[in-house]
Amino acid sequence: NGGVSAPLYENAFDLNNEFSWSQIDQRHQFATNAVFFLPKGIELSTVSRYNTGRPFSPRTGVDSNRDGNANDRPLLGGYPVRRYTYRNIGFGDTSLRVLKALTLPNEHGALKFSAEFFNLFNRANMEIGGAQQTYGNSLDVPSTNANFGRVKDSITGNYLPTGTLRTTPFQVQLGLRFEF
Repeated sequence: NGGVSAPLYENAFDLNNEFSWSQIDQRHQFATNAVFFLPKGIELSTVSRYNTGRPFSPRTGVDSNRDGNANDRPLLGGYPVRRYTYRNIGFGDTSLRVLKALTLPNEHGALKFSAEFFNLFNRANMEIGGAQQTYGNSLDVPSTNANFGRVKDSITGNYLPTGTLRTTPFQVQLGLRFEF
C-alpha cells in the first residue's frame, strides 16, 4: 500500500481521491505493563498491547489506467475508490512472567526460576495482506476475489498463506538463573 516516506497515488493527474487517513493511522491503542511483588519471593509481571487495525486500499492487481504502475484501485461509480477506505484487523497481545526467587544457604546467591507466557490468550493476530487486498478487475462490482478483506479462506475456513502474521502463537519459556 505504499510507504510513509514517499507519495503513492493512484493517478498523478487526479488527486481528488487521495485525501484520506494515513497508512499508519490507528484509531485506538491501549498499552499497559505491571509488576507485582508477592509474598515468598514470587514476582508477577505482565505486558499488554491492543490496537485497532490500520487502513488499507483495495487494488485491482493490474495497471488499470495504463500509467505504468500496478497500484490502481477499483472503480466504483466511475471513480477510483478513495485511498485507505478499508480497515485491517486489530492486534492484541498479553504476555505474563512468573518468577520465584530462592535464596541459597548462607546467602551465597540465589536461584531464580521463571516461566514466561507469550501471547497468553493465543490470539491469531493475522492481518489482511497481499492477495486479500486485491479487489479484482477495476470494472467488477462487487469484488471478483472471494477472499478480499479476509484472513481466512471463504471456502475452507483455513488461514490464507498470504496474510501477515504479527505474533507467534501461544508459547511458554522456562528459565533458571543463578545469581552470586
